[in-house]
Amino acid sequence: PKGKKECNTFQFFAGFGQQITAEKAVEWNAKKRFARCYTANDGNARVEYDVSVAGGVNKEFVTRSFDRWETILGEFTKFIGW
Repeated sequence: PKGKKECNTFQFFAGFGQQITAEKAVEWNAKKRFARCYTANDGNARVEYDVSVAGGVNKEFVTRSFDRWETILGEFTKFIGW
């Protein structure tokens, strides 16, 4: 249909009320391949995880993506000391 847009990715995002430095974000990003960290304008930590769904997905893929996100959040909260 006209105007229909296909989505080839989706993103997990979490914001924290925990201040981190830009240097700390760079440290995380240097060690992680799929999840990236940055500081918001107020200095609080943010983490994102992008997932490609180009070509389609199934239930197992979605489940694994959520599992990976949970792992990322656990690692990230430890990393920022939250």
